[in-house]
Amino acid sequence: VNTYNNQDTRSGCTSCSSTQTSFKGSTNCHDVSCDKGWYVRDHDCRKCPQNTYSIGGRSNRCTACSSTYYSETGSESCSPVNCEGGEYLSNHRCQDCPQNTFSRAGDKSCTAC
Repeated sequence: VNTYNNQDTRSGCTSCSSTQTSFKGSTNCHDVSCDKGWYVRDHDCRKCPQNTYSIGGRSNRCTACSSTYYSETGSESCSPVNCEGGEYLSNHRCQDCPQNTFSRAGDKSCTAC
């Protein structure tokens, strides 16, 4: 598995690249193609972690969301973070403003009273 012998040589099996796979007795490798929200690693598809995304296919990595966007595990895109009044944006999430501060909906930080 994950090796092949093209039968032109008697030197043994050749390893497939990390984005390819093969089956027992194969004479060539096949590209691994993943669904959206997944990426290729070590001959297999893996789910993108939180706050990253992938368009799928033969992508071998996930792309990070910008700091004002977020995504769930296995996402194909990022969504904007929209904080309510009394919250601020920190690490892709809305957090409550500290005591004696405030914010309005959509603010990226809290302001002292």
